[in-house]
Amino acid sequence: MMVFRTWLLVFMAGIWIAPAVVAKPASEIALGIDKLAIAGSVLYVAAHPDDENTRLLSYLANELKLRTAYVSLTRGDGGQNLIGTEQAELLGIIRTHELLAARRLDGAEQFFTRAIDFGYSKTTEESLRLWGKEQVLGDLVWVIRKFQPDVIITRFETGGRPTHGHHTASAVLAAEAFIKAADPEAYPEQLALVTPWKSKRLLHNVSHWNLTPESDTSGYLTLDVGKYNPLLGLLMGEVAGKSRSMHKSQGFGAAEERGPVAEYFTHLAGSDPKEDNPNHRDPFAGLDFSWKRQAGGESVTQLVGEAAAELDIHHPHRVIPKLIQILAVLESLPKSALRDSKIRDIQTLVASAAGLHLEANATIDEASPGSTVPVRVEVYARALADVILRSVTLPDGAELASEMEVTPQKPAILNGSLLLKESEAWTTPYWLKEPSSPYQHTVTELSAIGDAIGPIPLPVTFSVNIGGKPFEWQLPLSYKWVDAVDGERRRPFVVTPPVSITFEQSAIAVPHKIPTPVRLRLRAASANAKGTVRLSGPDGLQIKPPSMDFDITAAGEEQSVVVMVTATAPDLTAGKLTGVIEFQGKTYSGSRQTIDHKHLSPMVLHMPAEQLIRVVDLKKPTARVGYIEGPGDKVADSLRQVGFDVETLGDAQILGSSLSRFDTIITGVRVYSSTPRIKSWQPHLLEFVHKGGTLVVQYNTKTPRSDLICPIAPFTLNIGRERVTDERSPISFLDPNHPIVRGPNPIGPADFEGWVQERGLYFAESWGPEFVPVLEMNDPGEKSLQGSLVVAPYGKGHIIYTGLAFFRQLPAGVPGAYRLFSNVVHYGKR
Repeated sequence: MMVFRTWLLVFMAGIWIAPAVVAKPASEIALGIDKLAIAGSVLYVAAHPDDENTRLLSYLANELKLRTAYVSLTRGDGGQNLIGTEQAELLGIIRTHELLAARRLDGAEQFFTRAIDFGYSKTTEESLRLWGKEQVLGDLVWVIRKFQPDVIITRFETGGRPTHGHHTASAVLAAEAFIKAADPEAYPEQLALVTPWKSKRLLHNVSHWNLTPESDTSGYLTLDVGKYNPLLGLLMGEVAGKSRSMHKSQGFGAAEERGPVAEYFTHLAGSDPKEDNPNHRDPFAGLDFSWKRQAGGESVTQLVGEAAAELDIHHPHRVIPKLIQILAVLESLPKSALRDSKIRDIQTLVASAAGLHLEANATIDEASPGSTVPVRVEVYARALADVILRSVTLPDGAELASEMEVTPQKPAILNGSLLLKESEAWTTPYWLKEPSSPYQHTVTELSAIGDAIGPIPLPVTFSVNIGGKPFEWQLPLSYKWVDAVDGERRRPFVVTPPVSITFEQSAIAVPHKIPTPVRLRLRAASANAKGTVRLSGPDGLQIKPPSMDFDITAAGEEQSVVVMVTATAPDLTAGKLTGVIEFQGKTYSGSRQTIDHKHLSPMVLHMPAEQLIRVVDLKKPTARVGYIEGPGDKVADSLRQVGFDVETLGDAQILGSSLSRFDTIITGVRVYSSTPRIKSWQPHLLEFVHKGGTLVVQYNTKTPRSDLICPIAPFTLNIGRERVTDERSPISFLDPNHPIVRGPNPIGPADFEGWVQERGLYFAESWGPEFVPVLEMNDPGEKSLQGSLVVAPYGKGHIIYTGLAFFRQLPAGVPGAYRLFSNVVHYGKR
């Protein structure tokens, strides 16, 4: 007898939780049964998290009931973060899980490639070259062959108006992958696991931002995606708004649209929807999404109709025999992605109809390899279904149960213990287990490429008979607790080093010959942890002390450690500081990062215990600085690291006391775009400037839909969308004798070496005669821009606006950025 296996990641209310099997309500069972009758699939392709059209995905998955997926080429690693300080790979994790939360709401699935979002790119050529076109194209071909879509839809065009290079590259790759996925000569190494796949049609989803009320849309294919789904109780525009609003790190909360919403398409390749009728406007015209397309599949349609008719929403378990009949027919059909997905869907429906709930929880939240972990397993069958728990098997092979009947009155609550292998890997997302290049994640296991989450860590296997049919689930071991505010919360169980060592900053600038503090955190996974921490660095970097003993009393307790490092060698420019733990005769070097935001399950990951050290020749700071933090802001901490006296400002400091104690006040990124209180603070800031202070404003965003909360200056200053994305682009000094260029740190071309990701963004586009630009720069082949750094006098003080990406450069320890920003901060003290 065939036992069907599934791996489930369950999301509730759009929040990713530690995996469990959770029964769906009867209305969703009804929708799921309806979906079984549709034998078609669509793959949507774009570049980043938040590029997807959630209106269309919601409509395809819930109204047309097609198997629907979105493949984002990147995980959004290079974006900004409006909810925290995470950047780069940590931001990529957040945006991955925001996408998964969105997919739970709109009903689609999620895939990725190995490409890294390296920041804004102005050309398709650059994007493809840096990513490694053949590798990323191969990843997309792999996803197509694995998912086997009938239709592929691109979000962006291969031509048209200039846009993000990643966007256009996603369309170029989709067009090529559409062809190559069907070619057995392309990427033959994949064919050991998949077969070539020829999708039937390639479409482009015309972006609404390319249309105006006057646009002629009569030539487009079109769908009205604003339909109402009574089983969900929502219009598709309402579903889409909820889904898109999961992109919280990008500030993409969206309205829930009500009423008709037209989506437009152009035909790019494959069968033509207008082939039989030139007047057809349905993008899917001529495609057969019924089971007639597959030999032996006709009976599926009939049985699904019978299941829909027999479903009793008050007693959904009564439909289980019919679902098992459908399952038997599907199991007899030739293997395909569609057939396998429908089998998984039936297993989910059977579990929901039985009111089945499965979970496997550790009673502790983490442990290190070699430890014994107490485990509690819970199995509930809350409907009057025939449910037999045959076995529960832990990752180490231990069996917890055999042949137990489970009823609403008799759940199965089992306790056991799991022995973690000494070789058990520390908890880390699969795409971060190996060092990555700046442009592509390293994933060597072909079967994992494209997966959102990857292989299940510590799988607990449940074997359950329902209605006489054997089913099998594998769920990751999880941990749950009760929060006093949020109630029950869950997250995956964490495998951690016995003692982790984490640098508070991933990179720092160290002024030459000046002792600089380096802060670390030690965390023990078990009680009474005693050992030694040792630090090592490049020759010419003095570390005091280079080692120290620790004694941590309680499990989960942290100790803060501060060491002083001094760059003593005149030729030392950069190096790595590495931390090692000596504990019970073994050495460990793992840092611990925790990501915890309310809309996502808490996540823990481990990375090498390293810190990048960059040596900077910096005049000792003397300016007294007030800092208004922006979203995801690390600049104030970076300034403190090199000796600046920085005070964080809020209502009490700005409205309740004199600002005259400061020489300079700095606003973090997007303060004038995202901090409503700036409107009340601005008169006080301008008064501070008028009396002789310096106000430094870092980049802000301004769009036709979102203006600044209040003007930055009392005279003309317009923020645009201009940027310089090439971090190596040459810089010209418009006035080599300008005070910002002269000192206290003389600035030259060398100060613009080693910058990361970009020069700057959201430059000033135009300004009044009061402002004087300081720098000029441009991307290759483009016009020169002068709005990256502009200075204006106001009263006895000055207002400075800068779009230079100091928010990236300072946390990355870029020496020249520190020297230049120090000059900006000291401008009023020249």
